Amino acid sequence: MTLPLPARRLAAALAACGLLGTPALAAPLPVVVDKVLLQQPSVRSAQALLRAAEAQITQVRSDFLPSLGLSYRNSDARDETQGRPVDRNVRRSDASLRWNVFNGAADTHRLRAAGFTRDAADADLDSVLEQVAFEITETYADVVRLRQTMTSLQGTIARQEKVEANVAQRVDAGRISSAELDLMHVRLIQSRTLLGQLRAQLGTAEYRYRLLTGEAPDDLITPGIRPTDRDADMDALVERIHERNPRLRAALQRSSARKADIGVARGSFFPAVDLSINKRLDNSTLPVPVSDTDRAAQLQVSIDIPLGGKNLGRHSEAVERHQAAQADADDLLLKVSREITDLYRQLGEAREIAPLTERRVIAAQRVAAAYELHFEAGRRSLNDLSIAQEDLFNAQRALIENRAQQTTLQAQLLSLAGELRETLRTRYQPVPILPELLGTTPYNPALAAAPIPVVEAPPAPEMELSPAITSTAAGTSTPPVSVTAKETDAAGPEQRLAAWAAAWSAGDFSAYRDFYLPDFQPGKGRSTAEWENERHLRVTQAQSPSVRIDKLKLRQLNAERMSTRFIQHYSAGHYRDTVRKQIDWVKVDGQWRIAAETVLALPPPPRSERPPKRCRRFLQISIFPSPTRSANSAQANVFYEKNNIFFINEKLAPFLLDLLETYPQAPRRPKEPIMRLLATAFIAALAATPAFAAPAYWTDWTSTSNVASAVIGELTVGSTTIGVTYSGSYSFAQTSGGVNYWASNPVIYTSPSVDNGPTTADIIALDGGGTKTITFSQSVHNPLIGLVSWNSNTVDFGVPINVLSFGCGYWGCGAPVVNPAGTGFFGNGELHGVIELVGDYTSITFTDVSENWHGITVGVLGVSTPGTQVPEPVSLALLGSALGALALARRKR
Repeated sequence: MTLPLPARRLAAALAACGLLGTPALAAPLPVVVDKVLLQQPSVRSAQALLRAAEAQITQVRSDFLPSLGLSYRNSDARDETQGRPVDRNVRRSDASLRWNVFNGAADTHRLRAAGFTRDAADADLDSVLEQVAFEITETYADVVRLRQTMTSLQGTIARQEKVEANVAQRVDAGRISSAELDLMHVRLIQSRTLLGQLRAQLGTAEYRYRLLTGEAPDDLITPGIRPTDRDADMDALVERIHERNPRLRAALQRSSARKADIGVARGSFFPAVDLSINKRLDNSTLPVPVSDTDRAAQLQVSIDIPLGGKNLGRHSEAVERHQAAQADADDLLLKVSREITDLYRQLGEAREIAPLTERRVIAAQRVAAAYELHFEAGRRSLNDLSIAQEDLFNAQRALIENRAQQTTLQAQLLSLAGELRETLRTRYQPVPILPELLGTTPYNPALAAAPIPVVEAPPAPEMELSPAITSTAAGTSTPPVSVTAKETDAAGPEQRLAAWAAAWSAGDFSAYRDFYLPDFQPGKGRSTAEWENERHLRVTQAQSPSVRIDKLKLRQLNAERMSTRFIQHYSAGHYRDTVRKQIDWVKVDGQWRIAAETVLALPPPPRSERPPKRCRRFLQISIFPSPTRSANSAQANVFYEKNNIFFINEKLAPFLLDLLETYPQAPRRPKEPIMRLLATAFIAALAATPAFAAPAYWTDWTSTSNVASAVIGELTVGSTTIGVTYSGSYSFAQTSGGVNYWASNPVIYTSPSVDNGPTTADIIALDGGGTKTITFSQSVHNPLIGLVSWNSNTVDFGVPINVLSFGCGYWGCGAPVVNPAGTGFFGNGELHGVIELVGDYTSITFTDVSENWHGITVGVLGVSTPGTQVPEPVSLALLGSALGALALARRKR
């Protein structure tokens, strides 16, 4: 029951004063962990075992101190002396002090073993504490995840029930088939079944939470852990976990304890030296015997050699137990390393995809809302609407699971490092999902106008600037005047355009729609109704939209038609864009209406960024900065060509462009192909060696040889097949399928010299550092090396190399740092790319350093064949021909 407003205010006031017995909100995750951690049975068991290990140390230490003995004797006996019976009464007290002064250092090794056992028990306690903290965090996040998923699904069911009622009305009215209603029944049954499954999972998660914490899971919010810079460095994280992982620490301590046991067993081979002091404190014997011991001191040396090799067997047992403990520690190290790598990769992928999940939800909300309108208008089927609603739920579910996965994976990594409890105290931060993202109403923090497809309009004649809009054309913004379409019906297109922008900025769709023809055709196959629905959402739901018009130009087509062309600056929320637009107006019943709206290509760049008009008539040229010393030599000197565009070094650009200025501005069309060829020949003559992008031929790795530690493959260049053999250590090789590490960003494996990257998933993964050799069955020219994930790796080929390309790849981003000699590089970050070795080679030898793994493959642009280079005389001839042709063209002007 909902209380009235005065009652709600009274309840809030009583709660604030502590007078209303309302239950308190659930404590944050760190408080819950600290509160219940020490109450867990596994934690109490680990604490007891630690105390037992400390008591064992006390026992072993006592062996270093002497032992004190006291004895008292009271006996009555009948003895016989010289054939006569004698009744004798003995009253005797003795004291003894015994001290072992040497036993082969067995007691010392035993104390060391006890100390290591105590340290292992301490590490076990840390491991249990971290594991329990992770279980609480995981369960906490699981409860939140399931509750949010159920909320999303309940919203979807409510939406489906609404559609079901609508469909039922249409069926009853005979407008649609009853099969449509059956379809909605099926969808609802599926959703309700899934809701039941989620409810069961939530009940299990809540019960587990109660078992772990002893509290009801009330008012939980999505937990999160604030990341730090050091978490992004995987190598540092792995090293930290190897040093601090409690389970690994415990295993290593137990291995050290078993090693100390070997010293204990070895001590049994030495004689034991005991110092004993005995003193008789009291002696009363009646009748007195002929002789008796009154006081004594004794030094005893004993050697105990059991028959059957007991001491040898004890020593052998200790050695084998130590080896088993060390093997267990090594195996645990491998398992932890694999677990770290897997968790870190999953966390990286989850973080990378997180923004996409939000965008997916926003897009799915829009689609579902639009499809509801389309269904009402009869332009979408019921099946389309149902699929859109399910897609929205799936998108929200993916977002929820992504948030929970990030927290769980990060907590698990911190637990492995023994840092989860401390991190929850210092870096915990709730990360609730916005309620709008879990709803069904379309949401966008910066809803922007949907861009109209860019159409490269044909060049239009220059339009004269209207005097009435000089200030607008000069770059000032259109004043946000609130003008309706009817108030400006009698105005010209420039005033109508200002009012159109003002209506859009005000979010007034009715006024905005009145500026267009009633049957406005948006193009691209869309109907007027579809355009209206889309524009209604864009105009009315944008956050603080603003439309500003610059550089307006008018063109009078006839008395009834006018064209406006301008630069449009749009902003909404955090979104910004600038487009060049053309709007065509037509006068209908004395009123100017929009008949067509087209987004044009962006304005051309400034003159400094493009060649002169005379040159552009027959040649496309782009200027690139001077490359570094490691770039391709031909590219560094002159140019390269791709897709009929010539790229010119900025150092040569002024000379070339000045020379091309002499070309006639309006040459006769029959000569244009000739002049284009001559100009191309001129540019080609400037290059001592051509540097056109050419197809690369990459190795097909076909087999491996474990005996020789080699990978075998072949290169096919035209009709020539070249055998390729890699020799050296490696982790694995993909010779037929597998993960295609080259396909994540193929562009980074191309360059002005290389037209394509590796075409298959074949790769060799290197791990251990050392010397590697790649051998070719015949000489190849300028071989290529493809790189994957050369992170913090130093490599040297001993010969000059060129870095052709690099960028972000499968494992992240990085860049090469070429050494001073230009023969190798250091991978600064996750380096992916291609390097080239200059010259002809039959084998390549290089050295690298150890890493988890870094991948390579080998390619070539061609085989070593004489005559592949353009000789210098030919270049001079081409240059002379080009200059002569240009001079002749200038004379004929």
